[in-house]
Amino acid sequence: MSNRKYDSSKIRVEPVFSYIDGKREGWPTFLQWLAKKKFPGRFSPAFAKYSELEVFYSGNGGGELAIAPNENLLDFLVFKDEGIATLREDQKERLRVKRKSELSATEKARLELFSEKTREKQRMRAKIGGRFLREFLFEGIDYPDVVIVTNSIVLIIEGKLTETHLTTLTTWLEGRDQMIRHLDSAMACKALKGHPFFERKVFGMYVVGNGIDVDGHLTKGYDESIKMSGRHPHYKMENYTYLGHEEYWRRALPQYVDDENSIKEIAERFLGYVTWNEIGRLFGGIQVPLDTDNRTKITLGDK
Repeated sequence: MSNRKYDSSKIRVEPVFSYIDGKREGWPTFLQWLAKKKFPGRFSPAFAKYSELEVFYSGNGGGELAIAPNENLLDFLVFKDEGIATLREDQKERLRVKRKSELSATEKARLELFSEKTREKQRMRAKIGGRFLREFLFEGIDYPDVVIVTNSIVLIIEGKLTETHLTTLTTWLEGRDQMIRHLDSAMACKALKGHPFFERKVFGMYVVGNGIDVDGHLTKGYDESIKMSGRHPHYKMENYTYLGHEEYWRRALPQYVDDENSIKEIAERFLGYVTWNEIGRLFGGIQVPLDTDNRTKITLGDK
C-alpha cells in the first residue's frame, strides 16, 4: 500500500494539532502536561505561561516553518577538507558519472568542490540562479512538522506513525539524524538578533504511534492505522542519549568534531517522545482519519 494512504502529516499531525489550536486553553494544557507529566525537571511549567505564541504546521494556514541550516555546518562542509570527506561517496560518484551538460549549476558547484583544485572561499561562492547560494550546496532548508514559538521557548515536534524507521540521513550526509538536524539548525538561529528564535530555549520531541517498537519495548495502546498499513515501525530513541552514543551524535554534527561541549548542549535539548493516544486522552478524545481517504474516523485516546 502507498505510504501516502497513511501519511502521518495528513492523518495525525494536521488533525491533532488543529484540534489543540482550536481549544481556548489547548496550548497551555498541552505544554503544562509536557512539563508536569511527561518531562518533569527537563521542561519547566513556566514554559506553559506565555505572552506571545505562534504555532507552525502544515494545517494551520501558515504552513510548516522553514529553518535555515546552521552556517557552521555549511562552512565546514564547503571549506574544510574533513568536511568534504564527510559527504556521502555515492552522491559524489553520482555527480561524477553524469555528463557535464546534464548537471545543474548547483551540481557543477558541488562537483568543483570534489576536485583537486584549491578551495578558496571567494571562488567557492558559486553564483546560482542570480544569487550566491554557496550555503545550500550540501544542506537545504529544514521543515519540522510542528514548531511552537513563545516568548521563552521554541518547541520542535516531529510526528511519526507508519514510518518504519526514524530518518537518520540526508542526501549528502550519512549520519545527519532528522531530529538532531532540527535542533542544530534551531539553536544556531537563536543566536541571531531579530530572528523569531532569538534568545529562546530550544527543545525537540517526537509524537509516535501506539503499539509500535521503541528501543525493544511496545508503546502502550493500539492504532488501527498502523495495523491497516501493514508496517512495523521500530524506533531507536536510545541513540539520543548522549552518554554511550557519542559517535552517533558526532556523525550527526560533524562540524563540532573538536567541540564536545556544543554537541552535549544540543543533546540536552532532546526531550523524548509521547504517543498520539496520550495526546488524545489528555483532551478527552480526538477524532482523526483512519487514512487519507478520509471516509472512516477513529478516536485517539479511547484505547
